[in-house]
Order: sequence, then structure tokens, then C-alpha cells
Amino acid sequence: SRFQFALPDPRPRDGWFRVGNLDITTTALLVLTSVASMFLYAINTSWFEKLIFSPFLVRDGQFWRIATWPIANPPTRILVVLTFVFFWLVGHMVEELVGRVRYAILVGTVVVVPAVVVTLLPRDSFPTFGELGLSLLLTTMFAVFAAEHPHAPSFFGIPVWILAVVFIGIDVLRIVGDRYWGDLVMMLLSIALAFVLMRQWGFLEKLSF
Repeated sequence: SRFQFALPDPRPRDGWFRVGNLDITTTALLVLTSVASMFLYAINTSWFEKLIFSPFLVRDGQFWRIATWPIANPPTRILVVLTFVFFWLVGHMVEELVGRVRYAILVGTVVVVPAVVVTLLPRDSFPTFGELGLSLLLTTMFAVFAAEHPHAPSFFGIPVWILAVVFIGIDVLRIVGDRYWGDLVMMLLSIALAFVLMRQWGFLEKLSF
């Protein structure tokens, strides 16, 4: 018999709609639009740059930037592909945990509210490099998953909460070293808001405080 190679069908998920065999969840939509932004970067970088969060430009009336920054992913390094892969995995784990409606609320809150807060802070005291890409959203969702399943094994059997602390700690050290205090507020507020929402929904029971 002739050998045939076929990719397995995508895993069924509770998406908003379907495209072929693929369920378009909030996580999938974020990844797909992020991939599209790489092509936008190649077509016209000035169009791409309009997606990036900049407090100064938001104050100047470009309000859409407080919501579009996660999908601005420039094709400048291979690490962006790893970010897409890990966000697809971690994002779907959290989305399946809380349900698609609550997950959409969670994503919208941790994307928009920290950006609004940083926009309102004094620019000279809280400088920002300009937030873009799925990295911050990935960090937030990974922190949520680690808080819900702290002792789940990860690489080499390391508990996932330790891995989350290491990842967040490295980000904090980098941001502090660069003195981008606005970015630090944005990251810590994003994680804090995610924890508060999840706790209000009855999750993260181990975070008794």
C-alpha cells in the first residue's frame, strides 16, 4: 500500500466560529492577527508602527493603540515564533479553564487597563519603550496558569510556579535595568488584574490573600 502522510485534525475547542476544521478562539485570533502583523511589517512599516502602544501618541488622540499593541509582532527574530507557539498552548489552557467569554474579558482587561493607567502617569517619571507583541500577554497568562496549578511539572520536572517566578523575575530585572518604569507598571498591573479577576471567578484558591 502507498504510504500517506496527513496532519492530525485540529483539537476541537469552544471557539467563536470555525474556519474549516479550525475553531477560532480568542487565543487563536490573537495568534493569527499577530502573524498577519508580520506581513503588514513587510508591506509597510509605518502602518505596522501604528499598532504599537505609545503613551505620548495615545495622549495625542491615537486611542486605538491601547488595544492593538499585543498583535504588533515584527518579524525581527525567531523568538517571535516561539512566543506564538507558547501563547497558543498557555492561552488555550487558560481559555479552556475559564471559558471563552470570561477569557475575552480577561484579555481585554489586562490589555487595555494597564495601557490606560500608564498613559495617565507622568511621562517623565514613568517612561516606556513602547509595548508591543504577545510577550507580556504570554507572561500574564503563564502567571495565571502557574497560580492555578503551581505544582504542575514543567521542563525537567520543575514545578511550574518556579518557572513562572524565574520568567517574571528576568523581565523585571531587564525593565529595571533599562529604567522603563512605565513598562514595569504595565507588566505588574497586568498580572495583578489577571489574578484579581481569576480570584473573583472562583479560581486561584491557593492565593488566599
